[in-house]
Amino acid sequence: MRACDACARLKLGCDLDCPCETCLSYGLECTYTRISQQPEADSTTEPTSATIANDPSPPAQIHSPETPPRPKTLSRQERSKISLAFLLNYVNPATTTMADAYGQETEKEGADVAPSSTALNGISGGDLGASASIQQLIFDEFVAPFDAGRMDDVFISYLFPDSEDFPGTGHDANWHMGWQGCDVPTPFATPHAPDPFSTLVDSLTHFTLSLPEGHPERALNDRLTRASALFSNKNVERFIGHYFRDYSPHSPILVPGTFRISSASPHLLIIIIVTGAMFSSSPGDMELARGILELVELYVFSNQDFVKLLQAPYHAQYTNDVGAWDALQAAFFITQIQLREGSLAKRKEARTARFEEIISGVHALGLLQTRNSFFHAEPPLPETFQWNQYGDSETKIRLVCGVFNLDASFTILYNMTPRLFAEEMEVDMPCPAEAFFADSAQDCYQVSLTEHGIQTLHVSELCNAFLQDTWGEQLRTSMLSLSLLHLFTLILALLQTLWLSPYRPRKWQLMQRMAVALERWRDVWDFQNTKLTPRQRERFGFLKTAPLEFWQIARVLVKKKATRLDRAVDQSNLYAANNGRYGSCLQCAQDLLQKVDKEQA
Repeated sequence: MRACDACARLKLGCDLDCPCETCLSYGLECTYTRISQQPEADSTTEPTSATIANDPSPPAQIHSPETPPRPKTLSRQERSKISLAFLLNYVNPATTTMADAYGQETEKEGADVAPSSTALNGISGGDLGASASIQQLIFDEFVAPFDAGRMDDVFISYLFPDSEDFPGTGHDANWHMGWQGCDVPTPFATPHAPDPFSTLVDSLTHFTLSLPEGHPERALNDRLTRASALFSNKNVERFIGHYFRDYSPHSPILVPGTFRISSASPHLLIIIIVTGAMFSSSPGDMELARGILELVELYVFSNQDFVKLLQAPYHAQYTNDVGAWDALQAAFFITQIQLREGSLAKRKEARTARFEEIISGVHALGLLQTRNSFFHAEPPLPETFQWNQYGDSETKIRLVCGVFNLDASFTILYNMTPRLFAEEMEVDMPCPAEAFFADSAQDCYQVSLTEHGIQTLHVSELCNAFLQDTWGEQLRTSMLSLSLLHLFTLILALLQTLWLSPYRPRKWQLMQRMAVALERWRDVWDFQNTKLTPRQRERFGFLKTAPLEFWQIARVLVKKKATRLDRAVDQSNLYAANNGRYGSCLQCAQDLLQKVDKEQA
């Protein structure tokens, strides 16, 4: 198998050009290392270009024509090539199911088969679905060769995989009994309230009947009729279990301990059920869920609470509107699904029109100023701790961070203009994963007591701290407590700053400070990873790699001291000089930047 031990578990090929960042960071056993330590092959044997001796030959040594010179082993600082396997997978247009993308609890049969090392031959950036902004990075001298054959075996989710795995007894096992999904012991019925799933089916059926004649999703809809089997109590219990066990660790926004089925709107509940069904071990369940995906999306975005939210986006009356809040959550969650399960047209629509609506909803509900009051005052007594209030604040904080992370990733990977700026983000940082996934109010309370105040910082404040000229010991120590999730949001914020650098004052100074900030980021990243046990490292999944790949892209941009936006600005300035008016790219970016403070602390 042509992969190092760590990459093999992630089903990634290894080009044997140099040890990968994972092996270097953690000191793991590596195919490259083992090959480099093997005795030199017999001279009659055909040389292997990937074999590198421990003691490289002196520069003056003359090599025979049959034996090419072995390359010098480079130090970590000297190596320039980077691997973007996760991010290339993210922009790959090939359809991949959510279950395949996120992985299951058990390995798939044949998962350890090594992919072809020549799969990339003849493939262009456009074939990979990469935008013009990333193609240059993919195929220039900065990026190591990669294997396109398994790009979709691992999925990049920018949705907070800062989590622990939930216990489970199999793919179709019910959610563990400690889960308090409802306000009564039986999770799917209450003596004084209608069955939430009957309400859901009635609401969805009424919506399909209300669609105009000729609409492809209008009832009587055969797919909806067949999909009604998804909403039986037995299946719903399984699918909600799948959601919190298999999907929530990759997108921990809904706090498991405080979420209540009985209080969730039908629009939010159907997203949870459909998402869980896509992780079922039964192909039939997945097909039924996939068959009504577009109907569910239309159902969610046609919700009157969501429509009203967009019609008066800055009205104060919506700040505490529970219906509007549930509608926004449902809209964001279905958009996440479409980014992975949807057609190419649906994925593009999710990145553009749908995301613009979601960001408008975030502004309308005033979520950019969300605080978790627990971290802003003296801790309450244990008996007065309000877990539900804590969970509601945390869900809002993480949803806003999720929106920002996705929007920033669109900017970097698809060269899209930012719609949510780091400077606007006045939300607290997410709470610790252990507190978020706590089984009880007492556990959540105890974990939260041990925090060091990082939660009260804003994203822009973190950026400014990392861009400072000097760090005192106290600041350095406090930054070491940043979690992998915090570092993930931070590196995306720094990349957004780089993308906007042509319009920043004193850009050359920013580039100098950015180089220092990236080194500081890497130091904190390495420190956090040394604290993880092997089991914890496995639980963090792709978060071990995705932030580091974004960091590598940032280093390339700093080294080149230019982004594609720089070239767009130059072209726009040339256009303005020749035509007497500003180019659209220049004017658009300047208009956007008027909304935020362009100065860096």
